[in-house]
Amino acid sequence: MVLDLAYIGNRQTNQPVDFNLNAIPLGTAFKPEFVDPRVAGSNFAGAVSATNPGALPGTNTMDPIVMRPYRGFDQLLVTANIAKVTYNSMQVQISQRLSRFNLSASYTLGRTKGQIENTSPYYNNWEAYTGYKLGNDRLHVLNVNYAVETPAIARRLGLNNAVGRGIFDDWKVAHLLTVFSGQDYSPTITLQQRNTTTNFSATQLNQIFLGTPDVGPRPVLLSDPNDLDRDLQHEFNPAALALPGIYPASTGTGPRNFLRGLPSFGNDLSMIKNFPIQGGRMVEVRANFYNLFNSVRRSTVNSGITYKAKGTTFAEGFEIINTPEASLERTKAAGVTDPLQLYNQFRTGAGHVNVTTVSPMRIVEIGVAIRF
Repeated sequence: MVLDLAYIGNRQTNQPVDFNLNAIPLGTAFKPEFVDPRVAGSNFAGAVSATNPGALPGTNTMDPIVMRPYRGFDQLLVTANIAKVTYNSMQVQISQRLSRFNLSASYTLGRTKGQIENTSPYYNNWEAYTGYKLGNDRLHVLNVNYAVETPAIARRLGLNNAVGRGIFDDWKVAHLLTVFSGQDYSPTITLQQRNTTTNFSATQLNQIFLGTPDVGPRPVLLSDPNDLDRDLQHEFNPAALALPGIYPASTGTGPRNFLRGLPSFGNDLSMIKNFPIQGGRMVEVRANFYNLFNSVRRSTVNSGITYKAKGTTFAEGFEIINTPEASLERTKAAGVTDPLQLYNQFRTGAGHVNVTTVSPMRIVEIGVAIRF
């Protein structure tokens, strides 16, 4: 038996990252000179009217092309080779080789961070907005695999003849089991007006909170959203998150990829048999089974949180309306009694595992090749 223990890490510099040189600076949409008198605007209750006065800054602005540093132009994209990516890991591997049997197992504890995701405009201290765990980060990865060559099975079955040996002997079987941590992710924010069921668009949300359509607000952590008894209905706690303040109280910074993803696994098997034919040639028959036992492997969580305004101003507060329980109660209040409809509303709530999106079910591949 062989045991290997290693540290493996790398640091990549000068990685490409894209910037919009014509991004609208934070707070620009709040300035009086960019108010369009023809646009009534809105507040957190809905569109401004005689019964709902008081437009929020950023909701009644001119066309964004007027607010950009280089007026008359839209986005001006540039790629700069200035980002960093780091990977650090501890790896352990155990292997055992016998005459007809090989076994290997490895475990990796690793972390990947980088500055190549979700940057802000270059001029706006862009490094403060990135540098978190990357989307391809996996904290734990465990691989166990073995390969075995079958002995003289035909003789043991009492079929020790040319046909029996040709069918049962000398199969090569390889099995790989992989278990790994989930892909950590960030929640998304939606805001619904108080008086309607209309949601602010992403551009409107950006302008309301940050005064620019080019940077989006990130939720504030009130506590650890992963600190709960996790189950199919509650993978994270939406109540541990809140809307950020309005610029300059918040600047769009905040952690990313802090919600724990769903762990998963792969369970694959390969079988290979060579049948000799004339002239030293062989016919190879191969069967590959991916997801051998046809297991259901759910991979995503409903991560969108919908807040509903309680009034016309930020100070009046907001409430989360799309937890599984809140969605269910709202549907019941609308007079729905059909169990399937009620469940469909419940399962789409924030924090509930997405039960309709799964990794591929069992795949079987059969191949035949002639070797000569």
